[in-house]
Amino acid sequence: MSPVGSATQVYNLLDPSSRPGSWIGIRAKPHTGGLIHSKLLLFRTDVGLRVVVCGSNLMQQWEGDRDMMWIQDFRLCGRRLGSSSSSKTSSSSSSSSNSFGTRLRNFTDFVSGCENPSAARMMQQRVAAIFNGVDFSDAKGELVDSTPRPRPRSSTTKNSSTKQLQGIPRLAEAVNCLHAKTPPQVVSRVVSSTAASKKRCDLKLYCMQGSMGDLKADFLYEIQNAMTGRTGAAARSISKKVSKKVTKNDWAAVVEHSTRLCVLWPSRHCAANKMSVSSFLNLRSMPAKHWQEKISETAKDFCFFDASPNPAPHYVVEQKRLPAGHAKVLLLEENGRSTCYVGSHNLSKAAWGVGGSQPQNVELGVVLCSTNPQEQKLWRERLPCELPTEEQLQMTATARNYFPAGLPQWGRDKIMQAQMDAQLSGNGTKVEEAESSIRRFFLGEKKKTQKKKS
Repeated sequence: MSPVGSATQVYNLLDPSSRPGSWIGIRAKPHTGGLIHSKLLLFRTDVGLRVVVCGSNLMQQWEGDRDMMWIQDFRLCGRRLGSSSSSKTSSSSSSSSNSFGTRLRNFTDFVSGCENPSAARMMQQRVAAIFNGVDFSDAKGELVDSTPRPRPRSSTTKNSSTKQLQGIPRLAEAVNCLHAKTPPQVVSRVVSSTAASKKRCDLKLYCMQGSMGDLKADFLYEIQNAMTGRTGAAARSISKKVSKKVTKNDWAAVVEHSTRLCVLWPSRHCAANKMSVSSFLNLRSMPAKHWQEKISETAKDFCFFDASPNPAPHYVVEQKRLPAGHAKVLLLEENGRSTCYVGSHNLSKAAWGVGGSQPQNVELGVVLCSTNPQEQKLWRERLPCELPTEEQLQMTATARNYFPAGLPQWGRDKIMQAQMDAQLSGNGTKVEEAESSIRRFFLGEKKKTQKKKS
């Protein structure tokens, strides 16, 4: 079974001089009505395979947006390519059915599968050539995928149900696997914290994303549990257990969780002064009404923080304003150990699923774990936004002047019309005027109006 219908050889996709057959385009649509939102690049050479998992689409985002990616090079096995023993080694690099190579191959087969028999054979040959002879035994992370359609059962796999874990349950399983190999450096008691007591949590979970939407408490509570690996061997039943205890408006459960959740999203003030307003066109912000009416005051103070841009120290910012962050990152810091997710999953139910339901979108990410202080420092430096300081963690949302930025519908319409006019005229003045009016709105400045003469 596959989310796609057909594969068509496409040329002139990127380079007009490319030969026919250099690119293959696949028309794909998940049966759930969601998106093929995963971002995976596989570069095969004579010496190995480079795997890239990221959050950027195959478009200008690579040059303009602030995003994150994970890259690892895998060498080839010692056997000669094309031999039967080589193929066997590549598919059996780990005894676990959830090994990195097996899961990556299953995911690639899933997204490249075709209903048309001739197209299916063509894609199977292409994928087999990419994976042939690759040694995945040195994989540094665990893959986390959302594939909203069951994969075909393999007669050679005894426990196929384990392979079907996806979304939040798979995230919990991946974290548990890494934590078993990487124990924390310092053993200390985790203290439950509330906004009233202002006690410092030993565990902090920072969430950065390109889409926030109307977040609910039950979903965030499941993310907290999964990233801390609290479910243990019961990863598959996490959603059923949580849904009975936490409702979508039960923000007290999120606040009182032993892991302090810090959702990072640009404030209106930050967006107006540091960012390109046009970049918010591609982001799904939290509706102002949801923030004002559905999020408890305690959760606003304790769980939501500004996402000020964080360029790398060596990066020279040529633009006056930076684009909004498009990266999807979950970073857990606890007792000398850091656990980091990077990939395509936004902080949404469509990406992760919730309450036992499967995700709607096809997604892919990787989870890493480290106790190396230098590596942990490097992870922080490469984040798309600055993390809140200890002082900011103790302040209320009002004291921090925090209100999540989001384009109102009139602002979207105004910028889109200005951009179309700029393409026709070659003059970007209207775009600048549109952005200026939205910045004034973010800063709470009233729009100047002229009185009509009678």
